[in-house]
Amino acid sequence: MSYIIFIIINILSAQNTDEKIILKEHFTQFAEIKKVEFTEEFIYTVELSSLYLHDSLLIRKFDYDFNQIGKTINVSYDEYGVDINEVYFDGDTLVLIGHVIGKWDSPLKYDFHLFVRKYLDGELIYDNIALNNLRISTYYNTITPRIYYINNNIFSIFRNPYIGVIKYDIGGNIIKIDTLINDSISNGESVGAIGAYGIIENNDLLYCFLYKKNSDKFTHFYNIYNKNFEFIESDTIYKNKTVSLTEFDLLNFNNRTYISYGEYFHSARLKNVPSRELFEITEDGVIPTNKKLGINYPDRINSLKKFNDKFIAVGSYHSTERTGGSFALIQLLDEDLNPIDFYTFEILEENSQQEIIDFKILNENEIIVVGKISAKGMFFKKIDLSKLNVIKELNVKNLYPNPSSDIININYENLNTKEIQIFDLNLNKIDEFVSFDSIVIYDVSGYNVGTYIIKTTIDNEIIWNKFIKK
Repeated sequence: MSYIIFIIINILSAQNTDEKIILKEHFTQFAEIKKVEFTEEFIYTVELSSLYLHDSLLIRKFDYDFNQIGKTINVSYDEYGVDINEVYFDGDTLVLIGHVIGKWDSPLKYDFHLFVRKYLDGELIYDNIALNNLRISTYYNTITPRIYYINNNIFSIFRNPYIGVIKYDIGGNIIKIDTLINDSISNGESVGAIGAYGIIENNDLLYCFLYKKNSDKFTHFYNIYNKNFEFIESDTIYKNKTVSLTEFDLLNFNNRTYISYGEYFHSARLKNVPSRELFEITEDGVIPTNKKLGINYPDRINSLKKFNDKFIAVGSYHSTERTGGSFALIQLLDEDLNPIDFYTFEILEENSQQEIIDFKILNENEIIVVGKISAKGMFFKKIDLSKLNVIKELNVKNLYPNPSSDIININYENLNTKEIQIFDLNLNKIDEFVSFDSIVIYDVSGYNVGTYIIKTTIDNEIIWNKFIKK
């Protein structure tokens, strides 16, 4: 087990509790924060140390001034390594769901077994390992099985190298194992590799998102099953992309279901490739929305929540000029998930991976973010969004005609200096200019049909609105 010494460093003054960094001074293997769980009184962090190297998970509890409360919970097993997938509360009981990992045959092959642990007031009250022997070789798969907690059941999606899913009860006991691969998509072609991203429930159906590799191309598709894992149908999402889609998240809001589905690399390898695309799950199938989360390739979004009448997404921002690291990212989106604005910050002045893992909304202006600094540690930060910049929406009557095929008039009702920027819905900048006029007459005749964002900066105030080119 790694010996870890934590030194707490508050990068603000001793009286200021709005920001704190917790760095690991000594550790022998890889370690990083993986999960954050918020309750009304406490913040729980889950740190993974030495994946595949028979080490442990560290769970710590903090108050909202970022002081640790009580002892650190160490989740470890003598004969296994551990990986964490789900953290949640069942009343006052902290529930952890993950995999324990043992080696077989070679250093690059592993057995995976699901575990369920429950804690009450920091004390272990339940521990179960389902010894179902999922054998996975990292020659074919470098990720652990995925865990999903749906309606008091646990689903583990895996590849060994065949794709399958195991259904467990809430205690981690196996109910059923099923193979989820269906060959209708490959059309008789030779399949070089297969893999899985995730499984979700929608309208009493189970959607399993998969891929196959044929020669050097990937086919991304999904299978639909009923609750008994009986196959219903299959359909394609992408065909013949040269790289696999490695990230998968479920988003539920406004009575609609989306998946955020896309690529993520720590250093940019391709340009002009959407990092995280949104697909809506409808009665007609899984439909692209032509929207993405993040600003640049390959940004990463870890959490998306409703904030007033808008949405906030958090994660990491990978600047094309910064190849060795990332900035923490806060992105503001409208009610249709169109980007409005974003804010980045750096906790340590160094070229490291700095990423927000999750956040909690405190009030109509303030949020708390919790993130990681590569494998060096984690940070807590309270952010007053109203102080980042003043964001107002231009009155609709002051932008006309809208929609327009040629000219729009923007009435600012003042003669102050204004920096005006025009973006498409993916925040690609189309135009920018400075104006001193109270009414700006702007030609949109050369624009493609669609919706665009106007961002105006006057002193420290930002005003935004959308117009439609018809």
